[in-house]
Amino acid sequence: MRGIGYMFAVGIFFTIFLNSAYAQTMEDQTTLSGDLQNNPVAQDILKKIEQSKKWIAKIEQRNFEDSKRQLELEQKRAEVLQSLEDDLRKWEELWGYYTFDNVLERALENSPAKDTSSIYDHPLKFTASKIDAGREALQKVILVGGGPEEARDAFVKAAKITRSEMVSVNALYNVLHNNAYYNQQVLFESDGKFNYELSGEELRKYYRDFRTNPAYFEANPFDEISWEDLGRTSSSTECRSGHVLVYRTHADDYVCTTEYTAEMWMRHNMGKIVDDSHEKSYGVLTEEKLNNDRILQKADSLNSKIQSIQNHYEEQISEIIAKYDSLLIDIALEMQAEEKQILENSLLSDDASKNTTSQQIINIREKFDVLEKNTLDEKDNVLKILENQHIASIDEFVSLYEFDDEIKMDWNSDYPIFYPSASYFPQKSDLSLMIYTSFDNDVFDFVIDDTSLRNAFGEKMHSLKPGQLIQITSDVSNHDDVSKKFVYLVEIKDEQNQIVQPLKWITGQLDSNQSLNLGLSWIPQNSGNFYADVFVGTSLDFVSHTETLSISVIPPDHLS
Repeated sequence: MRGIGYMFAVGIFFTIFLNSAYAQTMEDQTTLSGDLQNNPVAQDILKKIEQSKKWIAKIEQRNFEDSKRQLELEQKRAEVLQSLEDDLRKWEELWGYYTFDNVLERALENSPAKDTSSIYDHPLKFTASKIDAGREALQKVILVGGGPEEARDAFVKAAKITRSEMVSVNALYNVLHNNAYYNQQVLFESDGKFNYELSGEELRKYYRDFRTNPAYFEANPFDEISWEDLGRTSSSTECRSGHVLVYRTHADDYVCTTEYTAEMWMRHNMGKIVDDSHEKSYGVLTEEKLNNDRILQKADSLNSKIQSIQNHYEEQISEIIAKYDSLLIDIALEMQAEEKQILENSLLSDDASKNTTSQQIINIREKFDVLEKNTLDEKDNVLKILENQHIASIDEFVSLYEFDDEIKMDWNSDYPIFYPSASYFPQKSDLSLMIYTSFDNDVFDFVIDDTSLRNAFGEKMHSLKPGQLIQITSDVSNHDDVSKKFVYLVEIKDEQNQIVQPLKWITGQLDSNQSLNLGLSWIPQNSGNFYADVFVGTSLDFVSHTETLSISVIPPDHLS
């Protein structure tokens, strides 16, 4: 009871105290009433409350001002953006006239190239094709999620124009516009340079007679001597090998001239070939076709150069042999003359004995035997020097093209054969379908005989092992009364009819009644049975299959 009374008394005290002291808040002002006005803690709290209210008011004011400024900034930004878009649109309208697409459209508006499918008959059409290729490459990268740098690199790679492309496109443009001859353009290298040593002879065929040059006729229209001299033929004239009969429109006559001159006259609308079978059609001209024909011409020129070196060497050999054969004949005649003189002297002299005469004749013969031996030794030495010089000339010439990636080389007996690199003429599994069988009589004028396998020494072989070099050779003869160009091709397949050695070929020319032993090499990598298909023709477009040769490659441990 005592404790309860104490707690009751305390409760009454706090009630009285709280009823007599409290804080009042009027409007935004907080005040203290009663005894709290004299309480320092309460006063400090009151000050902090007042300060906090001021801070909150400032923050609210600042936020209001920031919001207002942000709104004004966004409005200004929208106005500037709209102004920029308006300026950009005006700029595009102003300069749209000069964009590439519009320039191309205006350039082709009245051009014959507008409705053609070729991209080479107008410079801007080729440029447009490269830009389109770049855009397509860029779009592909974007579609697969590529980044901007990757897309840009793809565009640049696809759209760039290399120097070799510019050279080829310029050549095609000039050919299509009759400013150049296609057969002359393929004589230039991919960088536009002209190899005079290699292709000079081929180019000179166009300009061997100044009187046949269209430019000369145009500059000298009254050169009657040239007209009369060249016009001593008729429409029924049969021209010699390598020449064609042309009707000259400007002279109203017929002339036998080279195919090269005929091509120039036709290009200048100065004549027409009487026999249409001689007219050449190059088909659709493209950069790829030009490069392929250029490489083919390059290989043909290289082989012609090798053949010229070989012919020169053979001519030197023939001259040396003829020279020393003549010397040996002179030696024999001189010996006979001295023997005759001895015999005549012995008949006239009473003192001459038979033994003396015989000894004199023996001495003469021994002297001339020594002279003959020295002459033969000298002949052998000269021939050996010529052979070494010839080998050095061949090696020096071959070394010039050792690192030419457009050309590959094989050795055919004693001299090399050049042919286009497979990287520029990729071989397909159905390559045999690309070989056209010709029924042209020219093909069958060639006689092919003794197709066989031979080793590096020219000996016939009946069995070989992997890694061993062999040649598939044939004797090819031209029994016609005119010279003819030829191409000799070999393709090798396995038992599953899969190509193991893509087409290789050599080209050249056979004179009337001339024969050549032609061969192309192969190195088998595996053992098994293989088949070599041999083709011969007048060009790569007209060949005939002549023989299929079986080749058995035996494992090394099975060879006897």
